[in-house]
Amino acid sequence: MTTLHLLTSNQSFDRLTEQAFLVGPDDAIVLMAEGVYCAFSSKNLHRPVYVLNSDLSLRGLNPRDISGKLIDYNELIGLLTQFSRSISW
Repeated sequence: MTTLHLLTSNQSFDRLTEQAFLVGPDDAIVLMAEGVYCAFSSKNLHRPVYVLNSDLSLRGLNPRDISGKLIDYNELIGLLTQFSRSISW
């Protein structure tokens, strides 16, 4: 069963990597709301990481400085339909 993990809070790098161990090999992570701040330290998660572009822009953050693929709401909906379930944390 594949899971799309929706990260909505700003995590420290240590906490983020700890929680990444809970992410299965076929899972993916979406950084949204305050979670977009984690896009600056998500390079070593070894899972697909997506960043909600509107939340990044709302916070005045530069998309060139992040690791992860920028997505919009339509792409988020597409991801939600691709995975068996989603979990927010």
